[in-house]
Amino acid sequence: MTPIRPSKHRSRSDFSQISSISTTAARDPVNAQAADIRKRMTDTISSCTETSDRLPLQAIAAMSENRVIGRANSIPWHLPEDFRWFRKKTMGGILIMGRKTFESIGRPLPGRTTWVLTTNPSSLPDTVEAFSSWESVLERIHRDKPHQRPYVCGGEQIYRLALPWCADLFLTVVHRTIPDGDAFLPEFNEFMEFAEIIEESCDFRIVHFRNRHYSS
Repeated sequence: MTPIRPSKHRSRSDFSQISSISTTAARDPVNAQAADIRKRMTDTISSCTETSDRLPLQAIAAMSENRVIGRANSIPWHLPEDFRWFRKKTMGGILIMGRKTFESIGRPLPGRTTWVLTTNPSSLPDTVEAFSSWESVLERIHRDKPHQRPYVCGGEQIYRLALPWCADLFLTVVHRTIPDGDAFLPEFNEFMEFAEIIEESCDFRIVHFRNRHYSS
């Protein structure tokens, strides 16, 4: 696996490497149901011809150079600058996450609405809205067309289902490798393409990817 090295000068082909780094050596289990849902989602997006038909979903994530997004249900780095960017970007929006991600955060984040996918809604506080499936999230957004921007923010299985539906991915690439990670960002080069670098420092780079089906 070739690590992504910090550099001030990157070409478009360099950033295709970020989206296509294999997780086979890490852990990217074959999930037939998830793959089928992703295919149907991608086919649906491809068939959209009007912007109004498209859901206003965005994804936001942070991963190491070997695609790790979590370890033992926590983030294996502490980058205050990236946390501040996440807060600014998502403030006033809807955060969509799985139960484990919510538990790792420990509470609803101020200034944002929290939607959690879970089969055990009784474990959540009243200030959080529970959804039993990804399809129910899509139906809710399509039906209500909320004025708040929905952001998908983890974890691994939620990204696996949601990324094909997202118009944009805002990805923080942390310039380190995590050898003992247990949650990974699924590959997304099938439907995402590099758009721009938003911010970079010696510790991380924030990259914007755009869903090529939405840009066509």
